[in-house]
Amino acid sequence: MLAVPLLAAAAVPEHYPFSPATGRYSWATALNDEGRYDVNSATPDIPYQVASIQGDLNERGELLVSYLTEGEGDRTAVYSNGKLTDLPRYGGQQLYSNAINDAGRVTGCFMTAKGRTHAFLYDGATTTDLDPDAVNATGHDINNLGEVAGVANGRAVLYADGEVIDLDTLIDPEADLLLKSADDNNNRGQILAHSCDRSGVFCYGSVLLSPVPAIPEPSAALMLSAGLALVARRRHGGGVLRYKTR
Repeated sequence: MLAVPLLAAAAVPEHYPFSPATGRYSWATALNDEGRYDVNSATPDIPYQVASIQGDLNERGELLVSYLTEGEGDRTAVYSNGKLTDLPRYGGQQLYSNAINDAGRVTGCFMTAKGRTHAFLYDGATTTDLDPDAVNATGHDINNLGEVAGVANGRAVLYADGEVIDLDTLIDPEADLLLKSADDNNNRGQILAHSCDRSGVFCYGSVLLSPVPAIPEPSAALMLSAGLALVARRRHGGGVLRYKTR
């Protein structure tokens, strides 16, 4: 009998602890898989450390660039192996990119016909409006799981598994925090988010959200044997996905 290796399913986070990542007037960027990040500061509390490049760069050497064209204004493209490939338009509108993952998927925003900004995901063939119902939304970063960290209607969100997840609903409800924007995420599921107090008046810089694995859901057989009804739950509802403070 042949032994067939079993692939472990990706652990769904139960919740996320968070920790301060910067000073009050600073913000963090460029989160890597080791949980390290760069810090940009508008005040002397943290030295300026960010080296700016034209755009995001993935492990395949594909670089996002913006450039001007005569009569058409700004264009966004992927530069790879000496070739510049423009991103397509969506609904006749120009795409403005912020991040590219190692599979070449791109996220950013575009302007709708009504003058609103919407987050998008471009997979190399198809462009998807990630949040058609948003007033304004932007995708800031994308990891190799295809999860997009961004902002929608002034709130930090994660676009994952076809859902728009409000990250404020997944942190400790006792914390005096309002997550205004998810700015970076890595392949470990960690997220850098810009935070303020619950009133939105005093802002604290960035916090680092780190996932905690979820407790496995009971099997259908076990639930049936216990005489329990099976209730479908969303990935981020019912305690399946959570963030907590530490």
